[in-house]
Amino acid sequence: MTKNNAALRAVSAPGLAESQQPSGMGGCRSCAIRAMCLRPRDASVVCLPGLRAARADCHLVRAGDPCEQYCLPRSGALKAYRNTPDGREQVMGFYLPGELAGLDGLADGRSQWNLVTLEASSLCTVTHKNLIEAAGQVPELLNSLMRRLSSDMLKAADLATGSSAEARLAGFLIDIAQRIGDACLDGAVFCLPMSRQDIASYLALAPETISRLFARLRDDGLIDVDRKRLRILDYPGLSQIAQTDLAA
Repeated sequence: MTKNNAALRAVSAPGLAESQQPSGMGGCRSCAIRAMCLRPRDASVVCLPGLRAARADCHLVRAGDPCEQYCLPRSGALKAYRNTPDGREQVMGFYLPGELAGLDGLADGRSQWNLVTLEASSLCTVTHKNLIEAAGQVPELLNSLMRRLSSDMLKAADLATGSSAEARLAGFLIDIAQRIGDACLDGAVFCLPMSRQDIASYLALAPETISRLFARLRDDGLIDVDRKRLRILDYPGLSQIAQTDLAA
């Protein structure tokens, strides 16, 4: 993570017990490494060093940086991307509250992707050393990390299968809604933190195609969309397009 970044500032104390966690920090309950923070005070596992605040469009990690620590948004959202040889930006993934970002650096000890905030965010950070030590001592933490890696592999495979553009977008919207909360699948309004162009890059589609598909899904009565505000009106219908299991 970039050191001495003026866009980052500490905002709270470290290692809060569950009953002491600040209100409004919904990312804690679904956090991929919450087992570290909730360990007893006398445990050998080191707690997270605290929260950081970051403005929108703040680069937290640059491709090629040493993989020394990871971050999780408690609020806000992050985007991982890489620069292609022809100078384009290719979006590799998005991270919502509670999701651990930076694992791409595990391969050779250096970050493969750039990591940037999509909006003003509050972040937890954990060093590589502490994460590895904790994973060996806290079974639920290791299980959580393995599930995350498995989920990322399956999503990458789905994008590589050559499904239709409409199916890719429908699946993406369902995935984001599930990650934000089950209420989003039942008609609750939620906000997409990423731009249409980011979605297009992630799904390997043209921005014009994404705009046309949003309009088609809206006209078919499957979603209600107003800029970044989205509501799923027909989850079974959207799932059918995405070719996903309705029981998922």
